[in-house]
Amino acid sequence: ARGSEVLDEDQHGVPERTAYLRLDAQAADADSNGVVEKVDLVFRAERRTDADQDGTPESHEWIYVEYHAEDLNPDGEMDNVYLLIEKHTMHDSTP
Repeated sequence: ARGSEVLDEDQHGVPERTAYLRLDAQAADADSNGVVEKVDLVFRAERRTDADQDGTPESHEWIYVEYHAEDLNPDGEMDNVYLLIEKHTMHDSTP
């Protein structure tokens, strides 16, 4: 699933605000026994505001989540789990 929004309030061709959302998920039951052996999930949400109308971002914020799990012995419980969560914030400090 992916989605985005671009807002050009004064309709001059340069967006003042953009937002973006992405979610990718995948689960695998490799041997068709009803137990998921592998799960992958990636999520990213992003927001950017441009106040000076030249395309230079005034603020840019995003969060990124990555999850991976594996059930090595099809008992229904994940044996290997990896989780990464990143949050970033950037603000223009020029007056």
